[in-house]
Parts: sequence; structure tokens; C-alpha cells
Amino acid sequence: MHQLVERTTWLSVIVPAHNEEHRIQRTLADLRSALPTAEICVVANNCTDRTVEILRGIALHDPLLTFADIPAVVGKGGAVRVGFNLARGDVVAFVDADGATPAEELRRLVDVLGNADGVIASRWKKGAIVETQQSLKRRILSRGFNYLIRVLFKLPYCDTQCGAKIFKRSAIQDAMESVETSDFSFDVDLLYQLRRLDKCVKEEPSHWADRAGSSVDVKTAVPRMFASMVRLRLKYSPFRFVVPLLDRLAKLKPIAARRTLDVLVLSEHSPHSAATSVIEHEFFETCSKLRGERYRFTYCAAAALSADRVEKGALVKRRRLARLRLPFLYLSTLKDRFDCVIELSPTGRLWWTPLFSLKPKLVFSPLRDRLPAIYGKTRLARAVPSTAMDLAELIDATIIRGGPRLCAQADGSWILIERGNDLSVRRLPLLLAPEGVNVGTLPSIRLEPLRDTVERV
Repeated sequence: MHQLVERTTWLSVIVPAHNEEHRIQRTLADLRSALPTAEICVVANNCTDRTVEILRGIALHDPLLTFADIPAVVGKGGAVRVGFNLARGDVVAFVDADGATPAEELRRLVDVLGNADGVIASRWKKGAIVETQQSLKRRILSRGFNYLIRVLFKLPYCDTQCGAKIFKRSAIQDAMESVETSDFSFDVDLLYQLRRLDKCVKEEPSHWADRAGSSVDVKTAVPRMFASMVRLRLKYSPFRFVVPLLDRLAKLKPIAARRTLDVLVLSEHSPHSAATSVIEHEFFETCSKLRGERYRFTYCAAAALSADRVEKGALVKRRRLARLRLPFLYLSTLKDRFDCVIELSPTGRLWWTPLFSLKPKLVFSPLRDRLPAIYGKTRLARAVPSTAMDLAELIDATIIRGGPRLCAQADGSWILIERGNDLSVRRLPLLLAPEGVNVGTLPSIRLEPLRDTVERV
């Protein structure tokens, strides 16, 4: 079976599904008839009906069907991103589970892809065939939403919300890392990230028919989508500091999906330096025990950002200049790359990260009582945990201050890390793939110097 999968899964079709027991079987049968050699990945999100049971039965007879069962609410955006990381095709398609876009139409879009990075189906572009129209109310809301998208993001598309989209994996790999929207505005977030990366995405008139039985509540979905778009616009503006407040007021739940959680570590010395302090040595030693875990640590040492001199006075002065240099480097290159920032402060010297970084922060310092007021919302610790498990728990508790995370495990499975009602770290397993399907493995932890990383950007 593995040889068959390896040869034929150049195309993967991702189908997010929420309580689709009455439509999923027919949709999958149509997809398999039109695309007999494609890999199909169904992501069941918070299903309370028989959807997962039906998927298990179909998977017994279809070796190219994989599925994930997500008991938590991660929205369409979270479901598609889990499917993207589960899929193995060089070309990845997304299609809604309601079958509004015929499977044959999806096959035609694959042929249209050509040299472009992606193709999106459109119900509103000239040449589209719409068999069954949506209600007048929904059409008005659709056109109003599209106008908002054009104004806020300068996206040239007539229809960003049609369920059928096809992309080359190489084109959207980096874009997926930046997408955080979990609701139905996920499509706009993805297209905007691709635009920021200068990718070529074509819009193609499509054959489409409205399907009865939608579980979307317009009264709640529309305000949430509007808030999500305002959040996305603010995130890439000088007013990005407002985003955490908007998340709380609008009760948004942005979810980032990561194969590895990127952590920026700021310290006096690098891990291999002979001059490391006790707290630095303990941190780097405990990090080395996180083999096969989901973290990638990038360190930035004051000594590495300055030219060391023999004269003590000159060395201290240059290290201060290094601290002044970091904010400009961070804001210009690194601000969107990390999930959290860790400061190691054995002597009380600080990097002043709250002044230029909105990421969740963790400070290890035996002098924590001397930290200034700007570190009031930072997670503080006097000592580094002695075990890798305790350190991972502390890092996870820090990261989820910035929102839930979908994270890959070393065995290829996925978990949702979020904050529980008692503010503890809650981990929910997500992936239930058919037995025997290998969904990939993760590399061991890597410690990367900041300079080497920046050169690759």
C-alpha cells in the first residue's frame, strides 16, 4: 500500500467537515470517481454526529483516504491547516464537504493550474455557472464582504469564499505558517499571505450550486468574520499592538498550526561558550534533553552580536550596543517568526523585549524581583526546571498566552495546546488516521545561532 500511495499522491484533496453525516459519503464518492488517484484527507472538526463513523467505514476500502478527528473547535481554518500537514501531495486542493463545487469541476481547475501558484474557483467572475442561487440575504452579505476585502487588503478577486481552491505545496508552505484565522475568513488570510509573498494565484469562473443543509449561522458568523478581517488588517499595520485587546473583546480564537514551535532565546553567552552562567548552562542542558520534541530554539547572545575586546570597559559598551541593535533586527526580520521569546538574565541585564515584541515572554532570572514594571505580564521564573518535561510545560504555558496552537508530535500525530478553565495547559489529541498510514516524522531539536538564521531569510 505504501508504494501505491508514494507513486500516485501527486494531488491531495482536503475536505474540512463539521457534522456532515448526510452529505460526506456522496461527496467522497464523487471525488473518488473524478480523481481516482488523488489522496483525500478529510478533517472532521468537532463532529457530534456519525461523520467520523462513516469515514472509518470508507477508509477500510479506500487506501488513499486519510482522516483526522478533531474533538475541539478549531474552525475551518484550523481544520484545513491540519489537513495540509497531513496531506502528502505536491498539489493541494481544498473543497467544502457540501459538494457545492462538483468534483469534475475540481478536476478541471487542476488542469487550469499550469505555471501559476494557485487557482481559486469563483461564483461571481464572468463565465461562472451558478445552478442554484443563494438567498438574497446571503448574496448581499457576500458582495458586501467582498467589497470590504478589496478595500482592506487590495485583493483583486471577485470571490474569496468559494469552497474550491488549488495550490502548489511549494507555494503555500511558507504562507500556511503565517495564517492564524480559524473561522470562515481563513480563505482571505491565506490569499493575503500569498499576496505578501508575491505568489501568482488565478481566479477561474466555476460551476457551482447552493446546497441545502448548511450548519453556518449567519447571525454569528458574519460579525465574527468582520472582526477577523479587522484583526488581520491590524496585525500587518503600525497598530498591531491592538490585536490582543481585539481578541479578548471580540472573543476571537486565532489558531496557529506549527510542525515546530519557534522560540527565540536571548542570553549573555551562546550554548557552546565556556563563559556561560549557571542559569544559562542549566537552560541549554535541559534543552538538549528535548530530543524529538516540537521545539526549535534560536539563540541570540550578546557576545555574538558584539565584537569582543580584551578591555572590559569596551566589551560592556559593545554589549549594550548589541541590545540596542536587537529591536531593529527583530522588527525588520524576526517579528513574525517566533511563537515566544525567552530571556536568560543571570545578572539582571535585560533585553527590554516588552518594548518591541508582542510575543509571549518567559524570563529566567534569580533577580526576578528587580525586573522593571514593563515585565509585569511576563512569565517569570527564578530557576530553570531540571527536567525536560517541566521545561516543555513551562514553555507551552507561555506560548498559549498568545492563543491556542495546533502542534505536531514526534510520531506524526497532532495535538491542540490551549489554556484550560483553570489556566493550566490542556493538550487534546487530534489525529486519528487509519492504521498503517505513515503521516511523517519530525527531526530532533535544533539549536540555531541567530546570524545563520537571518542569512537564510
